[in-house]
Amino acid sequence: MEHPYEIEVVRVDKQGYKFCKVWGIAGSVDKAITRALQDAVAASLFTGISGNECAASTPAICTSTEAYKKNKDYFDRFFKSGEFLQYVRNVT
Repeated sequence: MEHPYEIEVVRVDKQGYKFCKVWGIAGSVDKAITRALQDAVAASLFTGISGNECAASTPAICTSTEAYKKNKDYFDRFFKSGEFLQYVRNVT
């Protein structure tokens, strides 16, 4: 939850979808892409996404450390199982 996320909104679609640039670092390209996708979801959940000239900021969904701790087992499974991938797409 306290991991720093490198994410920037680059465009907003008509339906409210946000296109973000996310940086991920890992031992291989595939692992870095997976890390970036995971970080995009984690930022949306835990820290929110800063706004810029393209879009307003997006507040975090899980707004308290207590809520995270209470549901830590769920979040651990959500990320480790890859379930988070249904909420993001790699478009480049």
